[in-house]
Amino acid sequence: MKLGNILAALFFTLVAFEVLEYYAVSTTKFTYIEVAGSVEGEGGLSILTRAYISKPNPLPVRLLSLQVTLTCDGASFYSELRNITVTRGDFTVWVPVKAEGEVRGSCRLEASAIFTTNLLFLVGIGVARENQSAEFESGILRGPLLWAGWNASSISSGSCSELIVLAGPNSRYVVRVYEEYYGQPAKVVLEEEGSGNMTKLFCVPKSISPLVVKGYYVSLEDLSSGARRDQAFSYPPRLKLRS
Repeated sequence: MKLGNILAALFFTLVAFEVLEYYAVSTTKFTYIEVAGSVEGEGGLSILTRAYISKPNPLPVRLLSLQVTLTCDGASFYSELRNITVTRGDFTVWVPVKAEGEVRGSCRLEASAIFTTNLLFLVGIGVARENQSAEFESGILRGPLLWAGWNASSISSGSCSELIVLAGPNSRYVVRVYEEYYGQPAKVVLEEEGSGNMTKLFCVPKSISPLVVKGYYVSLEDLSSGARRDQAFSYPPRLKLRS
């Protein structure tokens, strides 16, 4: 085979692969951003935010940049993650935002994710931009950290997911998992007391149908104050039961 033919074959193979990568990027979505709480460190207050990304295509996608801006009562704080490979279909990433001043009043969280292919990543060119935002009161950042969520955005019948609780070392709480139905009230399917951080395997029986069950969400009750925190009413951060 002549060198020209070999080079032409390599070129068309590269183009075909890049088309597949471009499609993978175009179907990747930045689906949700939330504030989990805050922790006090040596450099001041660190606000923990969590970004949710959905990638239905099996090909890996490059997250060129994930920028997070938090604005509270006129004061703005900024953080950025760069050069992350998104491999899993349900992908989450923690983005800490350092607050170099007082956090008070009403807050707005704005995030922008830039995705690209592996080839264009080498030259720093983005392909798609996805934005998310959230609003909350700064009061949830005061007091000990207390947050619960999942290590995935969806689950199928007969499979398992990790339930994650982040809490202060001296905290005591009750964590409840609710099964959410279409057209019916949710019911508790797991209840457990705990203290400090917790990771627990949660499994869905094979008999559970996604035609009946919408998904699962977590509720945390602080036993010292009686305060309760439920996951936001959306999927994600709630765990969707897929077919």
